[in-house]
Amino acid sequence: HREFLNDCGAFARLPALEAANDDIGSLRDAVQLAYDTELDLKQKYDRWYMACASQPSVQQHLHFFLAEQVESVGRYGDLLALLDRAGDNARAILMVDAKMGA
Repeated sequence: HREFLNDCGAFARLPALEAANDDIGSLRDAVQLAYDTELDLKQKYDRWYMACASQPSVQQHLHFFLAEQVESVGRYGDLLALLDRAGDNARAILMVDAKMGA
């Protein structure tokens, strides 16, 4: 984003991010948090994209990030579905964990 803003002659003020302090007690909790975070960011990109309808160059720049977010939400959604099917089966959970590292 920095290079794009610089090329457009714009300056963005970036707010500080709050540290995540969610209670993560399991692999599923961690994947759920990641899914929620990615979905939230996708929804923000959707709003930003629609807000700049009169600026096609900005929309074009955001399109890449929208596509990435759609993929991320899908990947984490798939992992959540696998973990739900795995239930308490330790072997299945380890297989999902290995898939995440692949």
